[in-house]
Amino acid sequence: AVPREIRDGGLALGGTPLQVAARQTLPAAIPAIMTGMILSLSRAIGETAPILVAGAAFSRRADNEPWNLTEGYTAIPIQIFDFVKRPQAEFQVEVASAAIIVLMTMLLLMNSVAIIIRNRYSRNR
Repeated sequence: AVPREIRDGGLALGGTPLQVAARQTLPAAIPAIMTGMILSLSRAIGETAPILVAGAAFSRRADNEPWNLTEGYTAIPIQIFDFVKRPQAEFQVEVASAAIIVLMTMLLLMNSVAIIIRNRYSRNR
């Protein structure tokens, strides 16, 4: 939330509403916007049920077939579930563990970036 005084000050100094929005309000709001986007993306990465409902209902095998935008898709949680339910032990332990580590690393990295962005820009205010 950008303080109303910033917008009022810009308008009082003779700026048009578009200039005030582009040069003062938006730059002051960018850290919060970026933090919200990163946190929502990291939350979406870990959610499995909405992904299933939206259409990622199959696991993609490693093949070289071309794909297009109208065919189904998959996500890391779906792949992890597929790896765990396979009868081969190497998929259940090794590959599923590696996929879980990749997913957790992505989540931690995105949350860390959001915290860094929030802290860096909150000091400048």
